Amino acid sequence: MPSPWQWDDRAKRYRNTESGRFITQRAAIKLRDAYTAGKVADADRVSRQFLNRKINLQEWTLEMRRQIKDAYVNQYMLARGGRHNMTQADWGRVGGMIRGQYRYLNDFARDIDAQKLSEAQVRARARMYINGSTRAFERAKSDSLGLPPLTQYPGDGRTICRTNCQCHLEYKEEPDHWEVTWVLGEAEHCPDCVTLSEQWAPLVVPK
Repeated sequence: MPSPWQWDDRAKRYRNTESGRFITQRAAIKLRDAYTAGKVADADRVSRQFLNRKINLQEWTLEMRRQIKDAYVNQYMLARGGRHNMTQADWGRVGGMIRGQYRYLNDFARDIDAQKLSEAQVRARARMYINGSTRAFERAKSDSLGLPPLTQYPGDGRTICRTNCQCHLEYKEEPDHWEVTWVLGEAEHCPDCVTLSEQWAPLVVPK
């Protein structure tokens, strides 16, 4: 049975074709976070398999690459309105994010091979790679609305909480500008995110 939720390209939001109602920004964030939690559980499963010696380091690395790619692509597509709305620029943008994470993952694998990390550190660090995929969602949401690149996005690793950030951005369109608000997540907030929520309250972005 097809989903009643379809992307409305004019409104840049999902609309329920049965009720005619648009999904709210907060509801979209709940979908983002629910998907992230599911993928974090997948990454944790892979790490447990490695730590229990059911797979070797090379197999773990390849599977983590797949998990990262799936998380980033699906998060980006969720905010962009689906695969059919993806442009060449979109694929290039999300591809760049993924390649960057692969480089970090290679360093991570070398640290594991050198026995520099405890089992708890391996699992925690693996989760961070997936948590960071919220950055792809936030970037795609901004791009789909037609905003220029912002100085930073939740989950991009530039705050103290790094990729564990659970904040999100909300947008209000005015005739000559956009108002962008940094909204704190439900988790404990780091000082950087608190500062951004005060500075971007809202951040005015000219059209």
